[in-house]
Amino acid sequence: MTSVTAAGTTPTISSPRERLQQELQSRVASGTIAGTDETAIETALDAIDEAMKSERASGTRPKPGEIEDRISALIDRQVEEGTLTTDQAEDLKELFASAAPQAGGSPRGPGGPPPGPPPGEGEDAGEASSSTASSDLATLLADFLKQLRDAAGSTTGYGTDGSTTTSGVGALVLDTTA
Repeated sequence: MTSVTAAGTTPTISSPRERLQQELQSRVASGTIAGTDETAIETALDAIDEAMKSERASGTRPKPGEIEDRISALIDRQVEEGTLTTDQAEDLKELFASAAPQAGGSPRGPGGPPPGPPPGEGEDAGEASSSTASSDLATLLADFLKQLRDAAGSTTGYGTDGSTTTSGVGALVLDTTA
């Protein structure tokens, strides 16, 4: 008997805390963040994560524009409490900046805005494309309305003897906004 299996990786959506942990591990491995600072930064991450969770649980959620300020304030509190040094706090702020979702999507992943036009195509090309699209849309809408009028103008049915019958039906459209 032959067995065929497919081994593939399915993308998993990780929590913000997991993304930060992965980014921290990557930076420690590359030497960007010293291994001796890792424990202090992880402790601060845990404290910040707990603070954000408790705020969500209490119904207090910062607005999207306020999240960065709130995280920065929580990092500053870690410095004041002696959990982090100022250098570690700067590393942590950079860590948050690099692991944060960009433009509505996940960091370095799908969900962001579509790419812009190719280089060399300016606004003029975009305007031409837009007018072409609106022209196509107008043609499509006109064709649809014609088909709708044609279909509403007559009906096909069956007579008592089984033969098909066609009758004309008038339709009246009123413009009530005029």
